Amino acid sequence: IKFLKNGNVRPREAAALAAIRPDLILNFSERFYSGLPISLNAVQIVIAGGFASLDSEIRFERALQVDKSFGNRANDIVKAANNLAALLSSPVEELYLNLRVKL
Repeated sequence: IKFLKNGNVRPREAAALAAIRPDLILNFSERFYSGLPISLNAVQIVIAGGFASLDSEIRFERALQVDKSFGNRANDIVKAANNLAALLSSPVEELYLNLRVKL
């Protein structure tokens, strides 16, 4: 998030990020699995709050307005949102491969 929130960083897919900043993905698999329960819980909360729905995929229903009360981390994620969206636009198989997530 620290790298992706920077306004000077241009949006790129996972393969390009892995090529220019391999240090960012060194332990991504471990971080992915350690954050998985929290991520699933967050998805459940977003759906229960009516911000998204889930059928065969997640569909956003309305925007969540993030302000200072959410804290610095949430504000940093908002700043990185466009870069995160570009990063996650790759096919799932490519994300797992480029980010070296062990299945």
